[in-house]
Amino acid sequence: MKKILLLMTSAMLLFAGCAKEELTSDPQEIGFRAYTFKQTKAPIEGAVYGTDAPNFKVFAALDREGNYLTNYASSEKYFETEVAYDGSDSYKIWRPWSGNAFIKYYWPMSGSLTFVAVSPATANSDFANQAATLTVTDFSSSTTVAEQADLMYSKITSALDLKSANTEKYNGSLRTGVPVVFNHALAQVAFMAENKEASANTIQINKIQITEVANKGTLTVVKDVASSDNGLVDGWKTTTTDDATFVSLSENEVKTIGESAEKLGSPLMIIPQTLAEDIKLEVTYTMTQINGVDVPKTTKKVSKMLSEIVGDSLNANKKYTITLSIGADEILFSPSIVEWSETENKEIYPIK
Repeated sequence: MKKILLLMTSAMLLFAGCAKEELTSDPQEIGFRAYTFKQTKAPIEGAVYGTDAPNFKVFAALDREGNYLTNYASSEKYFETEVAYDGSDSYKIWRPWSGNAFIKYYWPMSGSLTFVAVSPATANSDFANQAATLTVTDFSSSTTVAEQADLMYSKITSALDLKSANTEKYNGSLRTGVPVVFNHALAQVAFMAENKEASANTIQINKIQITEVANKGTLTVVKDVASSDNGLVDGWKTTTTDDATFVSLSENEVKTIGESAEKLGSPLMIIPQTLAEDIKLEVTYTMTQINGVDVPKTTKKVSKMLSEIVGDSLNANKKYTITLSIGADEILFSPSIVEWSETENKEIYPIK
């Protein structure tokens, strides 16, 4: 499974409610450090959380006995903070952020801390530490592709019962810090296209869209389990009144396709859900030459239930790559379903 991994740098945390306690050593500020500072755009690929990725939110719970999963019902909320990247020369790390300024937190004098994180910070999220339950409420994925967020969350067990920052081995290197591992909470749908007879036919793709997608839902993760019981899909419960159409390729991005399959349009970030019959993939294309002969411009729209292409549901942390293979008389769909990486799938679904 592809995950996004961050580190909180070594620090000493001072418990906020114990201002009268004295420290025996100088407190050090808590911060976050990504493994590599590589620029990324949503959806976030691979084990990188780039410096231009969105701010995220961190929840910290204090257990005075040092065993959170046993004692979570009596645990205490330690802090909740947004985290932003500080690119100044003295930092170049991710730091707690409040409004318009960076802030500081320190390790407690006793007990242990457990951390849970959500990205982006703008998501309406909450961590009920005494129920070990993370909730993202009424999340909608923007239908404007450039504004879509790659919603991610970390699990309790990725940063459990820590008394100070530790050392983590990653890609052969030792990194000092608290590990926070992000998991993709949404499904990603991407497209490729090829012209089956490029030497004889000229084909343009005018539009690719998925219609009637449930686009408002609440994610609940209890003790790291995103339930699929009672109609839930990967912990998501969607409403039935906020359906939306997602456009991967618009009329302003007309693309002439060649013989080799190539990426087309923009990936779509969609809430995991069971695929109802009215959720359809629609492809509009135009032919101006058939069998080497110029013809009057002919536009055709093909519509097919998405469930007939990718299966009964869209699932979290899955990347569905649909290859459109278009000829003079038919369009074929070749789906590929992976965990946020590329692969091949030879299964073909013809449409006459």
